[in-house]
Parts: sequence; C-alpha cells; structure tokens
Amino acid sequence: MAVEKDIAAATKDTVHTSEAATRRAAEAVRRMAGETVGQTASYTAAAGQRAGDHAAHLLNATAGAGGMMAEQGQRGVDALTQYNAALMAGMQDLWQEWIAFGQETMERRMDAWSTLLRATTPQNAFAVQSQWMKDEMTIALNRGIRMSQMAATALHNAAGRVDPRQP
Repeated sequence: MAVEKDIAAATKDTVHTSEAATRRAAEAVRRMAGETVGQTASYTAAAGQRAGDHAAHLLNATAGAGGMMAEQGQRGVDALTQYNAALMAGMQDLWQEWIAFGQETMERRMDAWSTLLRATTPQNAFAVQSQWMKDEMTIALNRGIRMSQMAATALHNAAGRVDPRQP
C-alpha cells in the first residue's frame, strides 16, 4: 500500500514537473516567434525600400535617354516591391499559424501524457493512446488544409498586386 502511494506521488510529481516545463518551453517559443516575425517583416520592408530607392535612382539617371523605358522599369520595380510585400505578409501569417500549431500540439501532448499516466489498466492506456492518435491525425490534417489555403490566398493576393486585373 505504501509503495502504491509512493508511485502515485512520484507520478503526480512527474506530471506537474512536465507540465510546468512544457508551459515554460511554449512561452519561450511564443516569445521567440514574435521576435522572429517582427525582425523578418522589418528586414523585408527595409530591403524592399532600398531596392526600390536604388532602382528609382538608376532609372532617374537614365531618364533623359530613355524616358519611356525608365517609366516602364519603374512600374516593374514598383510591382515587384508590392508583390514582395504582399507575399511577405502572407508568409508572416503562415509563420504565426505554424507557431500556434506547435504550441497547441505541445499543450495537447502534455495533456495526453497526463491522462496516460493516470490510466489504471492496460485497456484504459490503449483507449487513451487510440484517442490521442486520432486527435493528432485530425488536427494535423485540418491545420495542413488551413495552411495550404492561407498559402494560396497569399500567392493570389501577391499576384493581384502585380496584375490588378485578377479577380
């Protein structure tokens, strides 16, 4: 009887320690993701601005010799800059979705492990594992579909900035 209490206490302590560690890890991932997304957007905007400014400078320098060609080149640079901005906005949304998926998965797995550790019979353990696997597959497929749709939308929006005639 005392051994069972010790095992139960050790199991409970392990579950609490694991949950706390997972929550700390999830918070660290959330913080790093926010920093990474912000830096990516900042770098992309700065690079696009520099490219646009440099192209505009070069095109303006040659405007006397080929005004029409310079104007067309400027429109192309502007379209490319708008395309890149729209694409990066879509990629940022995808990155945030991916981070949210990772955090949700970590939390779900910790809950499943807690439930599995509380299983009292092999049948209960198998039932928990079966449900866990079913839930993992369903969520992974649903998130995959959602992320595919987000990618398609981002590409469509980016293409619409280059060719405004697209619906």
